[in-house]
Amino acid sequence: KWYDYKITEYFEEKFNLKCAKAICNIGIGPGHWDRYLSYHMNDNCKLVSVDIDPDITETFRLCLENEQNNRNIEIINKDIFEYNPKEKFDIITMIGSTVQEIGFYNEIFKKATSMLNDNGELYYSCVNKEETKEKLFDVLSDSGYIVTNYQKLEKYGLVLIVCKIVKKVL
Repeated sequence: KWYDYKITEYFEEKFNLKCAKAICNIGIGPGHWDRYLSYHMNDNCKLVSVDIDPDITETFRLCLENEQNNRNIEIINKDIFEYNPKEKFDIITMIGSTVQEIGFYNEIFKKATSMLNDNGELYYSCVNKEETKEKLFDVLSDSGYIVTNYQKLEKYGLVLIVCKIVKKVL
């Protein structure tokens, strides 16, 4: 519960979900985060949820159908590296163990930032105790993006890292 509260609190304080027209979540997992986004985004926004696992995407689809969630949500069952969106996103989120499960640390940040529009923002959250601020800053050093509002939270024996990644202003 602490984890869910903290990722949501940070997101609501640092991102303007109500102004977004296109959001992408990489890694659906149990779908709680995607459902949260769908219920808090504005009526003109589209949410694209991407996951490589067909069982996860189907379960999420059935969940949305069961709860009669009629928001504008597109579920993509594809490897994120094979997904090429037609339009760029205002907000992209990667939370929990997504980056660890994908396994290509440098590549996933390059892919995610390539999918952002010029004013787009990336929300990165992880629970990896091995993650360091320096590693994240290093992977973004040549990308034209920077990390802002980096926080490492520790409580109940858990580690949670949350941060916002935006285009570097020249």
